[in-house]
Amino acid sequence: MRTNLFKLVLLSFFLLSIGIVKAQDDKSKISPENEVHKKEGKTDGIKQKDGILYGKNVIKKKKVIAISKVAANPEKYKGKQVTLKGTVADVCQKAGCWMVLTDGKNEIRILTNHEFFLPKDCFDKNVILTGKFDIVEVSEEDARHYADESDRAKIKGKDISGVQKWMTIDAEGVKILNESNGKGGGVNEKPKKHSKKKHKKCSGKDCCKGEK
Repeated sequence: MRTNLFKLVLLSFFLLSIGIVKAQDDKSKISPENEVHKKEGKTDGIKQKDGILYGKNVIKKKKVIAISKVAANPEKYKGKQVTLKGTVADVCQKAGCWMVLTDGKNEIRILTNHEFFLPKDCFDKNVILTGKFDIVEVSEEDARHYADESDRAKIKGKDISGVQKWMTIDAEGVKILNESNGKGGGVNEKPKKHSKKKHKKCSGKDCCKGEK
C-alpha cells in the first residue's frame, strides 16, 4: 500500500515538473523581450514600423524629455523613469551592453545590465529609449573598464583618475530608429536652404551659395 502511494506521489511530481517546463517554454515564445537576449552579445532586435527594438516594448513617445532638460536638473529626475531621444555617441565594443546617448552637448550613459545587447556598430544612430535615471559615482577602476571597452572614449582608460560622477539610465527598452544618422538630439537636421542671391565677395565655382 505504501509502495503504491509512493509511486503515485512520484508520478504526480514528474507530471507537475513537465507542466512547469512547458509553461516556461511557452512564455519564452510569446515574450521574446524576456528571453531572446539572454545569451551575451546576442543583438537580435524586434523589427517595428519605425525601427528595431531591443529589450522591452515600454517606450512611450508622447513622454519624451529633452536630454538638455535632464542634464540641467538631474536631481529632479533621479530614481524616475524617463523617455529620451538622442544619438549614439559610443557603444560597448565587447558585448553591446552599454551605450552613450547625446544631444550634441550633454551625455548620458545607458546601461542594459546584460538583459539585452545593442549592435556594436550603432554609432551615430538616432534612438529613443525608456529607463530609470540615476546619478552615480563610478570608481576609477570601473571607469577605466568602460573606457577600455570603447572605440570612442574621450579619455583613455590609463588617463582616468579618481571617482567619476555620471548620469546613467538603466534601460528597459531601446529602439534604433529608421532615420538618417544623427548629429545630436535624435533629430534629423535638414540641410540649409541656399539663398539665390549672390554675395559680393564670391562668384562662380567658389561661390558659397548663399551660406552665411
